Amino acid sequence: MSEAMKQATRETLLADLLTKTYTAVPFPLSHEEIDQAVGKFFQFLTLPQEKKDVMITKRPTDLVSDMGYVRTSGEASVIGTKDHKEYFHYHPEAETTWAAEAATDTRVREFFDAAAHIWQKADETGREVVRALDGEFPGMYDAFYPADRPQERILRFLKYDARGMGKFLARAHYDRGAATLALAESAPGLRIGKDDATLTPIIHKDRTALFFPALHFTTLTDGRIPAAWHDVVQASGDTVSDDAARWAVVYFMNAPVLPFHSEVETHVPVTK
Repeated sequence: MSEAMKQATRETLLADLLTKTYTAVPFPLSHEEIDQAVGKFFQFLTLPQEKKDVMITKRPTDLVSDMGYVRTSGEASVIGTKDHKEYFHYHPEAETTWAAEAATDTRVREFFDAAAHIWQKADETGREVVRALDGEFPGMYDAFYPADRPQERILRFLKYDARGMGKFLARAHYDRGAATLALAESAPGLRIGKDDATLTPIIHKDRTALFFPALHFTTLTDGRIPAAWHDVVQASGDTVSDDAARWAVVYFMNAPVLPFHSEVETHVPVTK
């Protein structure tokens, strides 16, 4: 990338993040390609529940994301009841952590193969965005990708359960880490803003990813760029199937030098 292109990209990124709290960036995979990978994820979900439940690695500190499979079904939490959903956090370490499962069940192997391909493309895209912004905020790249710490990027495959007629809603929140790339979703419904009053429906064009700041991003930009407040509002007619309301594929980019915010902090909009 030439210096002129870097500057043009940086200026566009900054303008978008300051005014809209998100920006669309080129992404090499099509919606159709990601949809095919989601099909592998849905096949993975047909594994017996007891086999999925053991595929989780809880990390020992609040500096890194958990890896593996999670299901929530309306359990009580500090922010109310949890959404009814299943998701898998993929990281390349999954290949060795669950090598035995991948070797003995094609549903695991094919899902991991599909996830690895998307993870790599998302990692390349995320690095380009952070590298461009590093010119405005020196040290940002090293905060995302420090040489002396585990590098934390997680690819989430997410399925929301169908919950009957009416509106489908994922409550508004900030993401806990440093930044997010929304890669694809099954239907429109994502809204992004600075607070509830500014939440705006987003049109996600093919072969683009939506880059938006999480809570650490404000720290990494000296308070200049706010985190993106976002939710999902989806009509029941846009559901995937009788048992799946929505799917989404999202790439979370963390700054390993900073601890995660609490779940309560992620669900309270910052007001100035």
